[in-house]
Amino acid sequence: MAKQVRYAGDFELEKAELLTSGGFVIDLLNITAEITIEEDLFTPTVSGTITFVDTQNLVINGPIIGQEYLKLTLSTPGFDDESKIKFDKEVFYIQKILFNEEASNGGKIVGLSFVTKELFMNQRVRVSRSVKGNFSTIVGSVCQEELETTKKLFLEDSVNIKKLVIPRMKPFDVINMAKQQAISARDNNASFVFYETRRGFHFRTLESLYEQKPLQDYFVTSPDTSMEDRTLKIVADYKRIREHNIIPTRNVLLSTGLGALASNIIVHDSFNKSYSQYSYNYFDSFPAYKHIGDYGEKAFPIYSDTSIDKQGRRISDFKESVNFFVSTSIKDVDTASSAIHETNGRYPFKSIDVQNWLFDRSNRIQNLTNGLMINMAVAGVTGIEAGDTININMPITGLKNTKNEDLDDTYKGKFLIQSLKHIFSVTDRMHNILMTVVKDSVPVKFAAQGTTN
Repeated sequence: MAKQVRYAGDFELEKAELLTSGGFVIDLLNITAEITIEEDLFTPTVSGTITFVDTQNLVINGPIIGQEYLKLTLSTPGFDDESKIKFDKEVFYIQKILFNEEASNGGKIVGLSFVTKELFMNQRVRVSRSVKGNFSTIVGSVCQEELETTKKLFLEDSVNIKKLVIPRMKPFDVINMAKQQAISARDNNASFVFYETRRGFHFRTLESLYEQKPLQDYFVTSPDTSMEDRTLKIVADYKRIREHNIIPTRNVLLSTGLGALASNIIVHDSFNKSYSQYSYNYFDSFPAYKHIGDYGEKAFPIYSDTSIDKQGRRISDFKESVNFFVSTSIKDVDTASSAIHETNGRYPFKSIDVQNWLFDRSNRIQNLTNGLMINMAVAGVTGIEAGDTININMPITGLKNTKNEDLDDTYKGKFLIQSLKHIFSVTDRMHNILMTVVKDSVPVKFAAQGTTN
């Protein structure tokens, strides 16, 4: 009979094996004290740590030298195999011995840091070849050939065929270039991110993440000790935000300097000996893009569009704040074909159509990371990962709002999990998750009072 969850945060450590460089297998299952595993939308690989009690001087006798492999399998009781954190075939690589300290029982407490294989491969190899295809195809090719991954790839399709000669670049540098310039075939947005979770590698747009159904509704509440039904009590405890901290990320001066509110692009076409200028305005462009609030509740800008001077200008009306200068070479202006690559008298490849992705990507990423952000701790489930969405219900601290409601107008609704850290305390038999959740819109529009200066 399958095990059932006994309490919120229950987990099973099914496998923990260390494979030494000498070919020996060290079973850590019964001596492990803690395991942490981290995922992040803006970090390409998974990483973590393992701490165990060493009473047999394994660091010397193993020996453990920082060149080991680690097999791990962890699960939440009652959930299916798809929800497991399972790295038993695609193993972790030990990168460092964090500490090896004396313990009170005469043994030692040993801590090891681990990463996935692809991070090592990124440091060891270079991409030095020509590639052809859309950026999604190029990312998949680099993952399989240079990074030599056999993990599942979640690749959202992108438009425009490119031909690139890559001069001895690191694989992740190639992928970073691709995610900056890729445009989705689904809705022409340019908000690609590349990251790894327990399921594999993802090359996807923020919109494809926003539209996902929330995995869980979370509430800021105290434990209900009066609840008698054990199952209902566990469910309620899984929904409870145990700790939280609202991070003040919005910085108008920084956003202005980064071009997140307004900017220019000046594109010089060396083939046609001409230039074009394009401008971005945060408030004017806001309805043109999908935001996380569009998939659940209303979506409004994270800033107020009040005028800030006697001319009636808003914080987004200063396009000279940041100027981008880009050089390109276009054969056919109507199709934006590149004049660099010619094939049998044809020019089938796209030029660097920077105006179609630079504004879109840079400003959407910046306004997400500079938007609403909450650090929070919840009872852990192994099936939750970076890139998932959740619903949050945050109470108002102090006075109620103008509608006499108890919930915060701003910090509520759908949020995206930007990063998370699984903490498995084997000693306490408790699985907690520390997560950072973000949002690029608010459900209620900020009031605009008119000229303030």
